[in-house]
This record gives sequence, C-alpha cells and structure tokens, in this order.
Amino acid sequence: AAAAAAAEGQLAAMGFEGPAARAALGASGGDVARAVERLLSPGTAAAAPSSGPAPPTPPLPDPAASSAGSRSPPPPLSARELAMLPREARLQALAPRIAADAASRAPAALGLLHTLLGNLLDHPTDPKFKCLKKSNAKFLRTLGTVPSALAYLEAAGFEEKEKDGAVCLIHTRNDIGLLWLAKDIIEGELHKFQQPHDEGHYNNKHQNH
Repeated sequence: AAAAAAAEGQLAAMGFEGPAARAALGASGGDVARAVERLLSPGTAAAAPSSGPAPPTPPLPDPAASSAGSRSPPPPLSARELAMLPREARLQALAPRIAADAASRAPAALGLLHTLLGNLLDHPTDPKFKCLKKSNAKFLRTLGTVPSALAYLEAAGFEEKEKDGAVCLIHTRNDIGLLWLAKDIIEGELHKFQQPHDEGHYNNKHQNH
C-alpha cells in the first residue's frame, strides 16, 4: 500500500492524477515509468478519455509477480512524445534507455552521469561543473554517442551552447530538486549493475561522500 501511494504521488507530481493514473499504474505493475508511457501512448485504456463513469481501479499487482508475467512493455516514447513530458517524467522514461543504448558501456555511462550530477550538486555555483565540453575525450567516449544520455542531461537542465569556441552542455536551470531527482534515478539504475558482493563497497563509498 505504501509503495502504491508513493507511485501515485510521483505521478501526481508529474500532472497525472485520478482513475486514469491509478489504472495505468495497475496495468504497469506499479512501474512509474511504464505508467507514464501508457498514459501518453494513444489507444491505451489508461490514457483514453471517457465520458461515462470511471471504471473500477484494479488493484496494484505485486511487482515481483508482474515481472515474471508475459505482459509486453509498452513501446518506447518517441522524441516528440518525450519532449511533451514534464522534466521529471522525462528523466524516469529516459533512464532505463541509457543502459540499452550504451550496451557494454552502460556501467561507465551511468557512472559518469552520476559523477557529473553529483559534482554539480556539491558545487552548484562552480562554472567548472556547470559546463561540460562535448569534445572532452572521456565525455565523448562514454556519453557522446549515447542519445538517451544526452537527452537525460537536457532533461536535468543542461542546454547545448557554444563557449570559448567549443560546443558545451551548460546547466542553466536553478532547480536543485530536479538535480537531486536526476542523480537519484541514475543511482537506482547503477544499482542494477552492482554485484551482490560489491554492494557494501558501493554503499560505503557513497556514504563517505
């Protein structure tokens, strides 16, 4: 019940409320990102408006049970559909794509995103951390060829601009809450790549920061 309420709260913060939001969560096994995609995908029951009485809200299935089911996930949102989402929803939808786009480089890509966002949170006024040069060798090798990672940075508040003759991604939004959310979502994706015997080292490393 607490997990369902938390998921409904996340959808409400993104502007999705009422029976349609709860139905999308139920159909998505409680997965917020999938619920958002269902709400925005034309033709789905959760997104279709209705002039009659709202159908009864199905109970949220257990996520562990639903993951073992045969239900196919909804198709990924197009770039146009993503652009229509609030930034918070865009982050939720883009994060799982980064691992797929980066393939074998996924841990490195997610790790660099986590570091870049963490540095900016630790030093929000330092120009060094607000500007990411796209020509930087490590950035280019790890994130520069991963479209979803670049879109994720844009959703987190970065804009592509020219600075001192170089093309950069510059953080232009004064929204610490959005940055924290972006970092937390990436941290969740990173945990999927942690081996059980590495979790203690990972947690200790971040607790010491």
